[in-house]
Amino acid sequence: ASRIIIAPAIPLILFSGLPNRDYWAVAVFIVAALTDAFDGRVARQMHEVTTFGKQFDPLADKVMMFSAIIPLTIQGRLPLWVALVIVGREVFVTVLRTLVARRGGPTAASWLGKAKTGAQNVAVCWVMLEEILPYGYIAVGVAVFFTVLSGLHYAWHWIPLLWKEEQSVNLRRHDAGSDSDASGASS
Repeated sequence: ASRIIIAPAIPLILFSGLPNRDYWAVAVFIVAALTDAFDGRVARQMHEVTTFGKQFDPLADKVMMFSAIIPLTIQGRLPLWVALVIVGREVFVTVLRTLVARRGGPTAASWLGKAKTGAQNVAVCWVMLEEILPYGYIAVGVAVFFTVLSGLHYAWHWIPLLWKEEQSVNLRRHDAGSDSDASGASS
């Protein structure tokens, strides 16, 4: 939850006229990212992992990431196509995750999803520090790679679950319709 509270500070800082604004934005971004790790660890140690937390955590990740990539894209520091890949993947995976969760399926983050988050976090910080860290495009490339790969991974695992569930629902509907036809025919 703290990431959602902290995240709005990132675009405010990036669009401000503050001296060293990029350093401040990176510091706030890192604090937000560290609260993610801290919140998760505390919840697991206290045995307070909840369904709400499992659903809310990915949303908080997205709010934090979007709070950085949107201003960086507007400022021309991050290519639009990169932002579109990241946003598109997040929307796609969120829709899939929601559909799978509604059907009681597994929605835990995979190691690829965690690698994607780490790569995106590094890339965002690198882009914000482009004045002192050259070759940010390498970090951005790695982030795009893991963004696409993890999206494909979730699609590969979750779409068949949804398809199987849909086929099962259709079969039950068909069977229910056959039962009513049979009972109606015998009367």
